[in-house]
Amino acid sequence: MAIQIQIQLPSFNQGFHLITKEIESQLGNLPKAGLLHLFINTLRRGSPSMENADPSVRHDLAKFTDKLIPERDPVYTLTFLKGMMICRPISKLLFYGSSVSIPIQHGKLALGTWQRVCYASSETVEGNRKLLATIIE
Repeated sequence: MAIQIQIQLPSFNQGFHLITKEIESQLGNLPKAGLLHLFINTLRRGSPSMENADPSVRHDLAKFTDKLIPERDPVYTLTFLKGMMICRPISKLLFYGSSVSIPIQHGKLALGTWQRVCYASSETVEGNRKLLATIIE
């Protein structure tokens, strides 16, 4: 059996943001065993990823992707001139992915000691964002 729930997230600045608590609070009771699949259906905003809970790791990942795909790089001039800076966020999305699956064990998310769900935003986002959570029992 599968259940789907829309998860509301707050606005985020560019970077990596822990969202495990927001997800857990909106999911309610989980089955004893199963799988949680999280999906975000946008290319320009951000995506859930498994990430180390240590803030220095999130900082280093942000710096790495900014160096690899820099702001105002001439490579992206064409899309910027069209009034849409879409290539840079979409390029970063290749690293982040658009979904993550997490096992459910003993009624809880089976995350490792340092693992959390992280929202990777490649640009500052105004307004709330949504994730589609699918719980498979």
